[in-house]
Amino acid sequence: MDRLGLKCLNIILAEDRNYPIGSFIDLVRKEFPHSSCITLTDNNYLDMRKSIKTPPLLTKGWFVLVFVNKLTTDILQYVNVEDNVTIFVVRSNEELAEVERLFAIADIRPKIVNNLKPEQSKVLKYIRQELGVDLGLAKYIAKRHRYYLPKVFESVEVLKVVPKITRDSVKRYTRASSDMTFPGLFDFIIGVGKFDYNRASTLVSSYRYGGDFLFKYTLKRFKLYLMLYDKILEGSLSIDNYKAWYEANKKELKDISEHLVKKVLEAFGEVSYDKLWYLSNLYQSEYDKGASVGSFLAILSISEY
Repeated sequence: MDRLGLKCLNIILAEDRNYPIGSFIDLVRKEFPHSSCITLTDNNYLDMRKSIKTPPLLTKGWFVLVFVNKLTTDILQYVNVEDNVTIFVVRSNEELAEVERLFAIADIRPKIVNNLKPEQSKVLKYIRQELGVDLGLAKYIAKRHRYYLPKVFESVEVLKVVPKITRDSVKRYTRASSDMTFPGLFDFIIGVGKFDYNRASTLVSSYRYGGDFLFKYTLKRFKLYLMLYDKILEGSLSIDNYKAWYEANKKELKDISEHLVKKVLEAFGEVSYDKLWYLSNLYQSEYDKGASVGSFLAILSISEY
């Protein structure tokens, strides 16, 4: 705690929910045991606000994450607890300005951390940690996308299933710009995308020697979706609690972002579990027969109907 200089502090953190590269939340969370962490949302604020007034067992104060959309000066005053480290998370510069205004009204001086556009060094560190590549290759990947976070994030996700990452494989499996992304392709496969077959098949055809990669990426996506569908069906995950659920389970969700959790919840209303399971088995069966771009294109056409 002391080495971070965060003792007894209120922090406004501006951080992108979809691409939190170099997450400040993760940096601070490491300083606290799990039992000393609390997440406040619009849904649980009334129930949890008493807890933050009573010190936890293992630390002097709580680490409190605040995802309350309708912040008021009353709420700010209530969670302004000595010995706690409280982070108020915002997702844009507009939200940051509004929350700063509320703090000024409440006469509370917060620390501001703006991580909406991380330093290049943080982006490079993220790429190296996720892919296990050297600095030179990390710079090549980042510069290929001009450090634009959505494309960096997508390429990292794609390259995770590539056996050996080299400049040639980066060129082969990622695109500096593309009419359709791989997440968009999967949306088309399960029937929630706005893309037509021609655009989907064009992306697939551009990977004419990458049949194994295409199947592995798609099957991994199916596995993640089915796992989250199970959580939804058992009642532990919903559109009302997904932010708090994600924060509570983040360590176990290695390749899943909060953005993906939300996408799955949105798909749940359009795509049945049976359809997802059927398509997953169909792609697995074709992969077992021998992965090729031709076989991928053949079953891709099913998504038109």
